[in-house]
This record gives sequence, structure tokens and C-alpha cells, in this order.
Amino acid sequence: MRIPSSLLGIAASFSLAAPAFAQDEAPVVPPPIIVNTAPPVNVYQDEASEEADFNGPALWKLADEDTTIYLFGTIHVLPWGQQWRTDLIDEKIAESDALVIETLVPENPFHMLGAMAEIAYDPTLPKLKDRIDPKLHEALDALIAKGELPAPFYDGLENWAVAMFLAENVEEIERGPGAEDSLQRSFKNMGKRIGQLETFTFQIGIFDRLDPEYQELWLQGVIEASMVEEAEESAQDEFQTMVDTWIAGESLDLTVEMEEYQVEETIEASEEEIALMEGFNAQFLEYLLFERNRNWVDWLERRLDRPGTVFVAVGAGHMWGEKSVPDYLAAAGYTLERLQ
Repeated sequence: MRIPSSLLGIAASFSLAAPAFAQDEAPVVPPPIIVNTAPPVNVYQDEASEEADFNGPALWKLADEDTTIYLFGTIHVLPWGQQWRTDLIDEKIAESDALVIETLVPENPFHMLGAMAEIAYDPTLPKLKDRIDPKLHEALDALIAKGELPAPFYDGLENWAVAMFLAENVEEIERGPGAEDSLQRSFKNMGKRIGQLETFTFQIGIFDRLDPEYQELWLQGVIEASMVEEAEESAQDEFQTMVDTWIAGESLDLTVEMEEYQVEETIEASEEEIALMEGFNAQFLEYLLFERNRNWVDWLERRLDRPGTVFVAVGAGHMWGEKSVPDYLAAAGYTLERLQ
């Protein structure tokens, strides 16, 4: 059984924009908001859309008597030059005292790789080829050859980390900075504070928490995706569809996508294979989305106890469907206002 290529792309873009490593426990109260003291400048000259011909990505407002929280669903990586800023988004940025994103990614890529290696590297692991079906060895060799890292590099990595690295070779999508990059640049230029909901190390560790059999399934899915004809074109098309959906302010519900794919992929599967796919979906969604959504709602409730205006930007997949941030907020008795 394969894993949907769009899921591979979502996970890969997730890791590029907000990696972090896990502890077994849920994230605690986020660290104090970091203050950037850069002098304010006119940040809108190349960011805002002067005559936008789209409604724009979805934006919500959560507020009480003295606190306003703007909730914005992002895509962590975007096509180069992708226009998405609207006058309304710029207006709410200007109104906000601070930006809060999922995590503050280390600017030095070596720090990011070092953190990943710290949790993903295990010298006692069997070599990579000893961990996968021999029928996939040829495809694995071809996939590794498409990247810049040598084959021995992967031997000491856990399966989830191998899957994330190799997913980049499957897609080869031209991707530029995401929405968070633009938002952080704006807030820094305006001398405003920037904070995080999770640590960098917590976030990558989400994947490390997956059960071994699900990590193996994920890795197998990446390799099998590379064997599909026109896989790169398909991945590019799916990525652009995701971006277009986001730009239009429409639903990006990963839960629905994974459930639909599970039905399609398991039509002729054995009971064991169906159970494996169901288990993967359930655990992946719980760790990647639902658990974190609950944590963030707790943070939002605490933030409402302090006056001020905050712009909170998290992946768009957290903002749609059952067990999303809005869904948990509604269950807790809060009302969100859709602004865009």
C-alpha cells in the first residue's frame, strides 16, 4: 500500500517550515514572546496586493472585551513569487502587537540538521536496505541517486527521517518561502514581537513518535510513489491545487483526504493491510493535528486572559474540519468570526 503523494508533500513542507523534535509529553506553555528591535520600515511596498483578484486565504477573529486574536491558516512553502497578501491581512498585521507561529525554525540550516540528527540517528539500526522489501531496492537506489546525500547517510537514520528526506527527491517541486516567512519579515520590520507555540525540537519529534510499523509504511509509501510514472508532475499538480485552494479561502481538510485515500487504496487490500492503514491514519492525524490543536486551544484560552492584539499563524490544515482549532474552540463555547 502506498501513502498519498499529497500527504508526502504536506509532511515534507511541514518539516521544512516548522521542524521540531518530540518529547513524549505534550508541549508546555510556549516560551516568552521574543522581541525584535529592528527599526520599522514600510513593509507593504512589495508584499501587499494592490489589486487582488482573489478573496484571499481564510482569516478568523477570536476576541473578548480586551483581547483580539487573529487566526490565520498558512501554507509553509509556496511557489516562488506567489501572491497571497490582501489589504485586509495587511490591516490586521498593522493592528497586531505580536505574531505567534508554530515554531521558530533555526536560521542556520546546520543547526536544523543537527537537531534532526540528534533524534533520528541510531547507529544500532540495520542498514536501510535490510529494513525494506528487496523488491524496492532498485527504486530506492534510483531515488537516493536523485538527491545530494550519499546512500550510507541513510543507514543510521530512523525510517521516518529517511522518508522525509526521500520525499523531497520524489517531488522535486520548485518551492519558495512560505506565508510564515513573509509574516515574520513584516513583524520584524515593524519592530514587533514574534513568538512560537511549540519548540523546534518538539515538532520534528512528532514523527519520531510514530509506531515503527507506521514509520515503515510511510517509508515504503515514499519509495513506491517514486515508481509511479509522472510522479513529479502529479506532485506538482497536487501542490498547486493545494495552494489554489488556500488562496481561495476554501477548506484544506487533511482528515478527509486521508480517509478518502484509505478507501481507495484498500479496496483490494487484506484485513491486515486495512488495519495497518487505519492505524497509520489515526496515529498520524492525532500526533500531527488533533493533539496539537488541543494544545493550541489551551494556549488561546490563556492568551485571552491578557489584553492586546495578536496575529496567530498556523498551518491551514489545523483550521478546517472536525477536531480542528475552530472545532475545539466551538466545543469550548467560543465564537469565531470569519473575516476573509
